[in-house]
Amino acid sequence: EGTLGEAVSTHGLPLKFVTQYMKTFIKADFVLIGCQPGSTGLFEEPSELIRERAGRLAELLAKILEG
Repeated sequence: EGTLGEAVSTHGLPLKFVTQYMKTFIKADFVLIGCQPGSTGLFEEPSELIRERAGRLAELLAKILEG
């Protein structure tokens, strides 16, 4: 009563399932990059560490894609 019930989350899916799904439906090469979040609660914000690392990863990927 008054709850959202069980939430669907990608955090519970096996990586093998995720990569097989992507191979089937995405007709392109890809790299799956993941992180270990401190918490996976519903509506929780990423930790400061995750935000910092995601920003750094975005910078590195931008440099790679620039050539």
